[in-house]
Amino acid sequence: MAIDFKAENKKLKAQNDELRHQIDELNDKFQMISSKYKSLQESNELLIEINQEFGRENDQLQADLKEYQSFELPKILNRSSDDEIQTNKHKSKQARKSKRKKSKDMRYKNSSSSPEDSSNESSEAERSSHDKRDKKWAKNIPG
Repeated sequence: MAIDFKAENKKLKAQNDELRHQIDELNDKFQMISSKYKSLQESNELLIEINQEFGRENDQLQADLKEYQSFELPKILNRSSDDEIQTNKHKSKQARKSKRKKSKDMRYKNSSSSPEDSSNESSEAERSSHDKRDKKWAKNIPG
């Protein structure tokens, strides 16, 4: 029986050593996971602070936007933006006319009378009326 106890004791010591080794590995893993958890928690807290700051800034910007939306623009500014839009439309119209004119010029190259004679006169009159309107508008601008 004494032999059985020695063999059993040896076997239990081996198991004990194996379990201690597993405990050490688990402790190492726990330390690593704990360290990652703390790092992630710190990052999360930082992101929460940043998010709160953006929230405050967003609230302020929303309040400012509501305030500015309540302002009414002076009529001169509204009219000038309408004039700018019309001027841009006029410019794009002129560009389209110019393209059409070039293609017509190719067709009427050998002809003695071309549509450009009459279109030049009308576009010249149109430009003159726009120039007068722009000068009149510029005089009305305060400043």
